[in-house]
Amino acid sequence: MHFSLICFCLLCYLLVLRPAQALPLPAGGQLLEPAGWSFRAGPDSARGPAWQPLDPTRSLFLLPAARRAGQGWWRYRLVVPAAWVGRPMAFALSQTGATEIYLDGRLVSRRGRLPGAPGGEQTLYLNHEPVPVRFTHAGPTSVLVRWSFGADNLYFLYSTSMLFQGTPAVRLEVHTPTLATARYLTDRRLDMLQFAGRAGMLFFAGFVHLMLFLWSRRERGNLYYAGYALPAALGAIVAGLAWLHSDHTAVLFRASVVEICCATVAAIFGLATIYAMVNEPRGRLFGLLSVMFVLAMAVNFLGWWAPFFTTYTFAMCIYADAIRVSLLGWRRHELGSAAVLTAMLTGGTLYAAGVLLPVFTPHYVLGNALLNASYLTNPLILSVLLGQRYALTGTQLAQKLREVKELSARTRRQEQERQQLLASQNDQLERQVAARTSEVVGQRNRAEAALATLRITQNQLIQREKMASLGELTAGIAHEIQNPLNFVTNFSDVSTELCTEAQEMLAALALPPNDTLDLTDVLANLRQNQTKISQHGQRAAGIVRGMLEHSHTSTGERAAVNLNALCDEYLHLAYHGLRAKAPAFTADLQTDFAPDLPLVEAVGADLSRVLLNLFTNAFYAVRQRWQLNGATYQPVVRVSTQQTGQYAEICVWDNGTGMSDAVRRKVFQPFFTTKPTGEGTGLGLSLSYDIITQGHGGTLTVESREGHHTEFVVRLPI
Repeated sequence: MHFSLICFCLLCYLLVLRPAQALPLPAGGQLLEPAGWSFRAGPDSARGPAWQPLDPTRSLFLLPAARRAGQGWWRYRLVVPAAWVGRPMAFALSQTGATEIYLDGRLVSRRGRLPGAPGGEQTLYLNHEPVPVRFTHAGPTSVLVRWSFGADNLYFLYSTSMLFQGTPAVRLEVHTPTLATARYLTDRRLDMLQFAGRAGMLFFAGFVHLMLFLWSRRERGNLYYAGYALPAALGAIVAGLAWLHSDHTAVLFRASVVEICCATVAAIFGLATIYAMVNEPRGRLFGLLSVMFVLAMAVNFLGWWAPFFTTYTFAMCIYADAIRVSLLGWRRHELGSAAVLTAMLTGGTLYAAGVLLPVFTPHYVLGNALLNASYLTNPLILSVLLGQRYALTGTQLAQKLREVKELSARTRRQEQERQQLLASQNDQLERQVAARTSEVVGQRNRAEAALATLRITQNQLIQREKMASLGELTAGIAHEIQNPLNFVTNFSDVSTELCTEAQEMLAALALPPNDTLDLTDVLANLRQNQTKISQHGQRAAGIVRGMLEHSHTSTGERAAVNLNALCDEYLHLAYHGLRAKAPAFTADLQTDFAPDLPLVEAVGADLSRVLLNLFTNAFYAVRQRWQLNGATYQPVVRVSTQQTGQYAEICVWDNGTGMSDAVRRKVFQPFFTTKPTGEGTGLGLSLSYDIITQGHGGTLTVESREGHHTEFVVRLPI
């Protein structure tokens, strides 16, 4: 298509070489002024929405109404001078989409296929293409352009050129055929020169540096530069061939995909080249920028808005990191770092200007030129610097070789002297170290033993001081109970003996059985009741003896303790203590004692305090829940023992009120209690924890679920 068009343009050029009177046209042609255009959406120019002023010479990026419509009509009222009438004229047509141009209802041009045509819509990208026209009359002439560019068009959705090359929806300029053809051919030559020059220079430089790397693999910068230049050259070749041989936006889109992929690879290798040239290690920032740049390039295919916020932004981030790395190398006085820094600053400035200039100004050609300059600046300077580094390698290697030989000779002499000195010093140091080590080990062992003894003594003193007042109070109460308890026990035994004597006397009377039956039953019941009173009195006496033993201040002496017996004794002691306060309360006491549990070396009085505190807390919890739930709730306190490895384990479980996580975390802190004022000091569990962990080297843990259960576990070493 391009070949036929060029032949046509040359023919028009030859036809109009004859002398002609000057036409009223500016040197650059007459642009159909943007302010005179209006737009109507839809396929029908006669019906549809109202005409609205809209400039088609702007990029589709800036025409949201046209983008949403996808097709419509552009109208312009052109005043034709008399000098144009009957002469060969031409429109220089720039468009993005498919168009039909009408002059006063007469079709003069069709470019692409509009919706509804056989084969469907086919859109083109044209830039100053000559369209021959003849004006039939002077004065006002209606110019109608039917235009379409579907919203689902791949080129529209994905091509970055829609943003930054100023591609208009429709742009018409009136020229003579000569000027239109000359301008078109000039544009094509410039495009060809641009793509061919960039691709050739990059390919040549990339090939040369790849060969340099294959010859000397130590210089990794040559490999990275080849990885930068060759993909960039491939992208330029593909894009150039597409732009020079096709106007179809579908073809241009595919070329854009290839160019974007090549640019992604080139940018990452280009940044790696900078790192290698200034000897900067690639860290996390390099990896992050590489991943983000790949993602940014992929975002190109998410819509027309994406490149401005992703691709070009992260490209500037790549430039910024290259400038940062170059600046670090310059501060370290790395070879060529100043030139690299200058190249990055120049290239980054040109790139930013080339990207932003077409966005904020109509200078699209200048912006494109700046971008091309930035594409060429960096590879040229980097290639020259890498060549210099390669040329200096031989000289530097020779210099280094001489220095290495001198250093080797000097090092051998110094090494011999050092070995002799070290040999004499090693013997002396080994003797000193052995003596000092023996002394230090002995001192450390003695210090550790003394510290352990001091800690044990300190803990025992603290425990004794804490329990002194409680022991005195318990002893007083036990003594007060002992006297009436002895009275009850003694008189119960006497009453039992009297019942026995009465039964013997009644039997000696030899009365008829019917007369003595009731009296015999009464005496038997009385004797049985007195026996029970005596038994429970003895049990109470045992409890009092336990209280007295519990009240005695611990001497700290360890003895073999039967944990099963100790748990059973203090479980019932705590239970009956609570029953004395609340006779209506009963609980299910469950025990599961390991029959083969070995004896534990411990301070019995201290362990009894711990168990009594745990049992008292358990009964308090079940009683609280019993008061809340009444007859629907059965209080249960379960105690079990077992051996786990080298430890004896005591588990105290109850189905009481439980505790929250916040309470559980603070339950072993001194003076922390959840009981009402006057019912608890908050020292019981704290003292118990110290006794088990510090006094016996064990552990005391708690597991609880609020409103369900609580379980304390005591583990003591065997």
